[in-house]
Amino acid sequence: MAEAVNLLSMKPGERAWVPVLSGSMAPGFLPGDEVEILILDRTEAESELKPGMIAVFYENGIIYFHRILFINIFSGRIYQKGDGNTDGSWISVSRIIGRVTSGRRSGQDGISEYDDKKWTAGQARRRFVKTQILTVMRDFKAVLKRIIKGV
Repeated sequence: MAEAVNLLSMKPGERAWVPVLSGSMAPGFLPGDEVEILILDRTEAESELKPGMIAVFYENGIIYFHRILFINIFSGRIYQKGDGNTDGSWISVSRIIGRVTSGRRSGQDGISEYDDKKWTAGQARRRFVKTQILTVMRDFKAVLKRIIKGV
């Protein structure tokens, strides 16, 4: 999660450094780190983004940056999840404003844990499937508990 530093008013191609405020992308990005964001043309964002990249999007007036695990080109929706979060969610591609291109810790360029090339589309798909399976298992466990308790 990052503060909105007028990212919504920036033009495609512009870049900005913003602070990391939460641990949702830990261990790669920690509170106090900074990330460089490249603003994308919203009409072309879906074709520019790939699974494994870190998308920058807004929701309820807050700017987030989370990893893209799956893109549904038919519905125009992206499944995103913070690396440090247990659950992800679907968002509309229309909420995407950019992507993370770099990061720095304590003012030093190049956070070693961040590298788009380490995340292939296959790895992102496997993480997506694993997240979905864990969600189904968690929900099934909750239903079983209700049945056992007779609720």
